[in-house]
Amino acid sequence: MPLPDVSFTILDGQLGALNPSTGQVQAVIGCSDAGTPLVPVLVNSPSQLVNTFGYGPLVSAAAVAMADGLAPLVVVKVANNAVGTAGSVTHVGTGTSVMTTSGAPNDTYDFIVKVTRAGVIGTGAAPGFVISQDGGITFGPEIRAQTGTPPFTYLVPHTGVTLSFTHVDSDDFHVNDTYSFSTVEPSWLAADVASAVTALGVQPNEFGFIHVVGAANATQAGTIATALGSLATTFVFESLLLSARDINTGASETESAWITSIEADFASFSNTRIGVVAGYGRQSNILDPWILRRPMAWKAAGRGSGASLHDSLGRVRNGSIPGMGKDLNGVIIYHDERALPGLDAQRFITTRSHVGLPGVYFTAAPLMAPSGSDFGQWQLRRVMDLACRTARNFFVNEINDSVRLDPATGFILEKDARDLELRSDAALRDQLVSPGHASAATTTVSRTDNIISTSTITVNIRVIPLGYLRFISVTIGFFNPALTGP
Repeated sequence: MPLPDVSFTILDGQLGALNPSTGQVQAVIGCSDAGTPLVPVLVNSPSQLVNTFGYGPLVSAAAVAMADGLAPLVVVKVANNAVGTAGSVTHVGTGTSVMTTSGAPNDTYDFIVKVTRAGVIGTGAAPGFVISQDGGITFGPEIRAQTGTPPFTYLVPHTGVTLSFTHVDSDDFHVNDTYSFSTVEPSWLAADVASAVTALGVQPNEFGFIHVVGAANATQAGTIATALGSLATTFVFESLLLSARDINTGASETESAWITSIEADFASFSNTRIGVVAGYGRQSNILDPWILRRPMAWKAAGRGSGASLHDSLGRVRNGSIPGMGKDLNGVIIYHDERALPGLDAQRFITTRSHVGLPGVYFTAAPLMAPSGSDFGQWQLRRVMDLACRTARNFFVNEINDSVRLDPATGFILEKDARDLELRSDAALRDQLVSPGHASAATTTVSRTDNIISTSTITVNIRVIPLGYLRFISVTIGFFNPALTGP
């Protein structure tokens, strides 16, 4: 026989959604160059984050979340299935020194190494160069070749990349020469991410949603979705954000071709707990000075922590997305849904510009839910998850408690049924209605359950959500009061 407990059936399709015509703390899953895989850690500061997990996309994304949202975070490292790689080096200039790279990069970077002075190693006029990790937007301090003999090597701090020059003397190392290359971050296995999701379900710290760092396709999303669905059966009600892949600029993929590709990939994927963020943008980071091209899912997760859980990501009143920068061409985001629409209608979370407003914004917060679902928007999923946690916390305290029965019917006494309803309503009001997450929430206890025979009481809870002004229709014109008469 099963253990006494509270079971849940979460209704969908109750809001009449039309086809198209807690938890503020987030959990973060991803790859890094330190830390123990599949062990969730409650992280309260950037220094603890680096000391525990080193560097890599997991750490960078968590740092963005700390800057944009609210610490603490629950952070889980997953193993690197494929190590990071560095592309070929392009040398522009007249010097004959050859630069090569070695090591496994721990993140995605666009390196430019620029020679600032030629000279002789170990002298006052030692050779020097500066390094950019963001494609030339920002350069770090000058590095001087004070010691060593050819080849001269330099380990770029916190990146896992070592640079090696055949010579750095005046004859071969010419001022203003540049050496550029890009790196690709390590990647995870979807099965490992699923294991990390499972690990989050049994650790003691509460959290409101999960952010998986790293690009995912629909097949990987399906594997992760299975683990996420299992959490709900253990009363851990959570949603999850994923990133769609970036535009493949190295293969000269156009933005339109990228849109078509990811739409086709996710066309048959459906889930009421997963949101997929499409698009990358230039973002700053509290851990370093670079303005790097990063998934906008990082910013979605940050805003999801920092704003109220009932707020849409696209709520303009919350302001433009913070911590954004520009590339050398002045571009902030590499997909503007206003300029090239389509992904929002295909259930992707996107970013956009607004005419007359500075900065960039989220378009909305769709989940990969089927058409007509009540959970087509992330904020509705989060409010329902909070309602489930609240109801669970209330009714678990009623397990094995007694109620009086009406002698005439054998059903629950009306006074006891009403007592349950009032106390449940109070809990829902405190957690959902008073903070402004929902318009109303009511509890109805069945009066016709045969409790003596089944030891079961049936409870129905209904939550009236907030309304969201996604479309505003305005009629405007001039008015001449002189034409209306006295």
